[in-house]
Amino acid sequence: MPHVLNLPALPRPPADFSPSEHAEWWEIIAALDGYGLVFEETPALLEQRFRVWAEMLRLDRFLNEHGLVSTSKSGLIRERSEWKQYAKFSDEFLLLSRRLGLTPASRQRLKVKHKGRRPENR
Repeated sequence: MPHVLNLPALPRPPADFSPSEHAEWWEIIAALDGYGLVFEETPALLEQRFRVWAEMLRLDRFLNEHGLVSTSKSGLIRERSEWKQYAKFSDEFLLLSRRLGLTPASRQRLKVKHKGRRPENR
């Protein structure tokens, strides 16, 4: 069972986050706090989830620009390694989302009850 934080305020986002990442951080933290799911490990897990998402966006832009496959000089068509990296990050993103209680199934498993404003669905 995670350790509940005894903080005077909710965990702050990392200093190197962009303004849009700051806004998203506070939206997620508010939702988690509404479910009573802000624990000692929440800031580290949430930061990792943001960084994984950033890598997924970078790889998505690359794959949209260059395609999912490449052709060698000899004409051999093969899957780009970036596609495999994207799939790996996608799995990690889902795992982190579950650990944080950001999926309905994970909240049901944790048997949490919402105690504040309901977050908007996206």
